[in-house]
Amino acid sequence: MTTGPVTDIEIMSLAAMECGQQGFSSLDAGGQFALVGQAFLDMVAPTQLAQPQWRFNVKTVQLQLIANFNPDFWIYQFAWQLPSDYLSLQRLDPIIEYQIFGDQIWTPSSSPLKLAYRYQVPVSEWPSYFKECMVLELARKYAKTICQNDKLYRDILVELNEKRALAMFIDAQSHPNEGIVSKPWLTVRW
Repeated sequence: MTTGPVTDIEIMSLAAMECGQQGFSSLDAGGQFALVGQAFLDMVAPTQLAQPQWRFNVKTVQLQLIANFNPDFWIYQFAWQLPSDYLSLQRLDPIIEYQIFGDQIWTPSSSPLKLAYRYQVPVSEWPSYFKECMVLELARKYAKTICQNDKLYRDILVELNEKRALAMFIDAQSHPNEGIVSKPWLTVRW
């Protein structure tokens, strides 16, 4: 369930308000804040979504083997097509050697592969804790570029770091902790 802003414009408007500016409801009304905000969101949102700490934007799919294509590179003999909304890899099952080249994964085996990956989620589907982080990320950009206010920038950065830590904690609750396995060198070398 998500709450809060549901469009790019609402994210940009809230970020402008964080900087003490008037909110806005359209790109035309947003002026510089809308121009900078749109460029920033288009560039930074996918980067933020691709980071490994987020679990809300992970999908699992069965990969499709690319027919009649042999990469013939080192140990890799088979190529698999990555999904079009792929941002970054979470996990490959079974665990095997692989390399990602562009929109393909190359492997030494043709055994079926499942991919857990991070994907581009529309703003309307971002959880509220992630939206809050993105508003502050954008406000930080506004503080530096448009407002040119270093104190405001530092204040927003402190708040962003606190909110991001809380957001990562909340998001991590969707995955159980994995215990540390101890394998001292002396016991595994024989």
